[in-house]
Amino acid sequence: MEIKILDDTIQLNDEVSSVEIMNIINENLQVRDLILDRMIVDGRQVQEDFEEYLNDRVREISIVEVHTIPWKEWMDDALIMALQYLERAILGVRKLSDDFYRGNSEDTWQTLEQLLEGIQWLAELIHNLEQKGTQYYPSWDTSISLAFSLRELLDNLEEAMTTSNLVSVADVLAYQVKPLLETLGQDIQRTVDTEVKRNDLN
Repeated sequence: MEIKILDDTIQLNDEVSSVEIMNIINENLQVRDLILDRMIVDGRQVQEDFEEYLNDRVREISIVEVHTIPWKEWMDDALIMALQYLERAILGVRKLSDDFYRGNSEDTWQTLEQLLEGIQWLAELIHNLEQKGTQYYPSWDTSISLAFSLRELLDNLEEAMTTSNLVSVADVLAYQVKPLLETLGQDIQRTVDTEVKRNDLN
């Protein structure tokens, strides 16, 4: 099997596992400050679940072409997407907390689940930024770990959900989630304004 990354070709034996393939790719990309965008596996494009795809066909694969994007470009795009998400989410949190104060419905809980997924995505993005971003985003204030705060927020929300205490859920949304999302939005806006190159985002 061959793995092609930019101008390099790595030859692997036929007994290699999908985990080993992904480890080799990830180590190679980390050194070059790149992120895996997609693969072409024997002529077929793969854009997600890479390890699972490789695992299902590991004994048949001849060539894996790795297509990458620079970490900074990926992060620039992710920060712009986060800003767009936060603008909608802050308005949504205000309405959602009001809905919980008034009572609840199936739609209210569903909207809360979607919010939790969004906060989880933001937590992972901010974690990446705080781990690696200081070299590219000098203005990012790492003195307070927003990633930690977001995770703590998720715990508080999940605890309130477990007890099905509607007022507690509404309080967490109104007095913890909304202010933290507003702060995060201001921090990301400042970084986007000063240090982000706007790539071709539609």
